[in-house]
Amino acid sequence: VQVAADGDAVSVFPTALYVETARYVQFSHFRELLTKVIGPLDDEIATAVTSVQLRYVDEIRIEVPESAAVRPTNWQPYVTFAMVQGIPGLENELAGSYGGLLLHRGPNRHLSLEWSITDQDAITPDHPLISWYPTLEQPALVLDWAGHASPESPVPFDVQAVLGLVDEMYADIGEAFRATITEK
Repeated sequence: VQVAADGDAVSVFPTALYVETARYVQFSHFRELLTKVIGPLDDEIATAVTSVQLRYVDEIRIEVPESAAVRPTNWQPYVTFAMVQGIPGLENELAGSYGGLLLHRGPNRHLSLEWSITDQDAITPDHPLISWYPTLEQPALVLDWAGHASPESPVPFDVQAVLGLVDEMYADIGEAFRATITEK
């Protein structure tokens, strides 16, 4: 079963539940969406929760003169992690850059950060989610966080169990995100 409307998409599979939103306002609204989706399934799902993944995608958009090359150095003042600057002697040939980091946040909890410089919108016109943000006019630095939590042992499927794990991932991603960006 898949339902999509107004920037939200819900997909239900025999062993997984996917909830996406392209109109993220704040975490409390996302929690309300999860409660609306999971609540009616409580009595219908007889399985246990073995893992939860929370993904948060953000982008940094800056004004880059059209005559200037889009390089990782354009975004370096905005992030605290080192971005690839190019290969010595070939710096002027760098057309783009991407990278990733993996963080261990404790027993059975991990975060990954993938970043890339892109001029492509995250949500294409043919995607079932409705784009909430303006189309990119210049390249942006995309920060794609994914948090993964697995309970020590499976927990019964219900709203509170899922929200508890999602809250842990949200706290981990929030802390890491704040540590990743600069005041600028």
